[in-house]
Amino acid sequence: GRQPSSQELGGMNIYLSASYFMGRILPAKLGKGKSVAPRSVEFSPTESFEGDVILVLGESLSANHLSIFGYGRPTTPLLEALKGEESLYFHRGISSGVSTDISIAFLMNATYGLGGGPVVYKSSQCLFKLAKDSGFKTAFYSSQSGQQLRYISSSICPKYIDDFKSLDDIAPEIEDPNAADDLKLLDHFSSADQKRFMILHQRGSHSPYNLRYQSPTFEVSESPSQARIDHYDNSVVEFDRFMDRLIKRIKESDRPALVVYVSDHGEGLGEEGAWGHGKLVAPSYDIPILVYAHKTQYRPFSGLPTHFNVSLLLAEYLGHKSEMDYSETMSDYVILGNDIDGFAGRLKIKLNGGTIGA
Repeated sequence: GRQPSSQELGGMNIYLSASYFMGRILPAKLGKGKSVAPRSVEFSPTESFEGDVILVLGESLSANHLSIFGYGRPTTPLLEALKGEESLYFHRGISSGVSTDISIAFLMNATYGLGGGPVVYKSSQCLFKLAKDSGFKTAFYSSQSGQQLRYISSSICPKYIDDFKSLDDIAPEIEDPNAADDLKLLDHFSSADQKRFMILHQRGSHSPYNLRYQSPTFEVSESPSQARIDHYDNSVVEFDRFMDRLIKRIKESDRPALVVYVSDHGEGLGEEGAWGHGKLVAPSYDIPILVYAHKTQYRPFSGLPTHFNVSLLLAEYLGHKSEMDYSETMSDYVILGNDIDGFAGRLKIKLNGGTIGA
């Protein structure tokens, strides 16, 4: 029989896509489909930390390319030199999503998986709100431009932020925001006479990788695929420099401080055939988590921590303790694709490494 024309196929695809949107996605988004209970957590007031709580939000940093976790190239020599310090902890972890807007929304609102969306929309357990409730001064400093921040600005609860600066404020002279220098964030880390909750939001190792470092540590290959890895590894060295300088600043200030570094998601550099992020595969959600506890006691995460564990840790330091101990390993976890309500896919994993469903 006659094969359908490209116009007919195009019309059919539009019809099917529109039917799926109108019949499934839109009703569910409007609350008329099958609902999922909000994944909220109960917090009880507790004594807050009388010091600085600093969250360094990384971008696209893969645990697989950090030499502190066994990667072959020396991408983190400065952090490795500090590895013997009792106050510095390194963990491999799991992100809540494989895209920035989902993972940061869940991290900032102490939730994850299906049912996390309503918690984000409500913002009642947003970390900045919890901080303000406990008397912290709050700040958000970003190496990303206002345009780049548009995907996360609403989910971080900006009305509870005392001092908000994007790249446009921090380094207005930079013409290409992809070439932002994360070290400039440290110019805004100064001494204070009251407890603070501060987020230092990096451009990190986001593509294009060749713009994410000042000078190469590793020679860049002529092979396109190897060159991507070389550029990426050079960007990881910049992360190492940033964390080393931040830790030195904290030591110099001598104020009690809890520093937590966590990447928004991972990044594939050919592992399992994955490049970049966004797909529900391990390279997209394998992340590093670093904790530096200066003049404070930190109970290390056990097993494989998640973004949710990090949220509970920060909330406790901000004066809000959950019924779940932040250091406990979760039995399983749900990671979402590129839609906050799960329509772009989800992955349920056991945190002993076994995938149990998608």
